[in-house]
Amino acid sequence: MNQSANLPDTSLVMVAVIPSIRDLDIARLLGWYRIPLKSAPKIIAVDYIAFYQTSAFPKDQQAQIHWLAPILGHELTTRAELTQEERPVWWQALRERALKNEEYQANELPEIPLDPALLLLLSGLTKPNS
Repeated sequence: MNQSANLPDTSLVMVAVIPSIRDLDIARLLGWYRIPLKSAPKIIAVDYIAFYQTSAFPKDQQAQIHWLAPILGHELTTRAELTQEERPVWWQALRERALKNEEYQANELPEIPLDPALLLLLSGLTKPNS
């Protein structure tokens, strides 16, 4: 994620509402942002996602876009599936699908070893598959 970026004029940018600081931390630290299906746009094939910070942020950070990230792919899944230990398998499937559609252009993603308990805490779940 970048705090500022010079985007090409032809870039498609989706603005995502970040309702809490925890949601921004998840996006920054884990590299994914969950869009609830009921509020998801019909087309997610964009180049960047911009994060609009709500009143949950400190006064000097409210009602603004401070973070921007390139979209490396997207997948329809449940919140519980995002926190399972099979994350490397999920990323591999995402990469393969995007390569097949010639949409994936990122370099190899870094390995980030995370404790499943930390993923549960960050996702707001109390136990796996709840």
